[in-house]
Amino acid sequence: MKTQNILFFLKIISWIAFIGYAIVCGSVIFSFVLSFINPEIAKNMYKINPAIFELKEKNTVTFIFGFSLLIALAFMLAYLWFLVIKLFDKLKIGEGNNFLFMAAIVYIISQIFKRGIEMQEENELTV
Repeated sequence: MKTQNILFFLKIISWIAFIGYAIVCGSVIFSFVLSFINPEIAKNMYKINPAIFELKEKNTVTFIFGFSLLIALAFMLAYLWFLVIKLFDKLKIGEGNNFLFMAAIVYIISQIFKRGIEMQEENELTV
């Protein structure tokens, strides 16, 4: 019974992460579109480094490419959590022998995010 509660809790955490990253992805897409309509408002959007908008003034193609990478990264993070949710559905949470497998998946995902955060911090230092 305790394992079921832990797995149910992990599934809820997965849903929260999916929704959060889906919102971030939408925010990045909205900011990209808004940068062509009203660049001053787009600079103040959530989780967008204002330095990227300086790139737009210098080279629009590079700006579009850079923003496309941001959009792709945000989408992949949201999709990763969507796949974790689907995995929870396929594993039938009621079975207790799946706990070690799910713990391994959560550990792997945490390592992916850890590396992603390290890369993002390195990227912010270079800009």
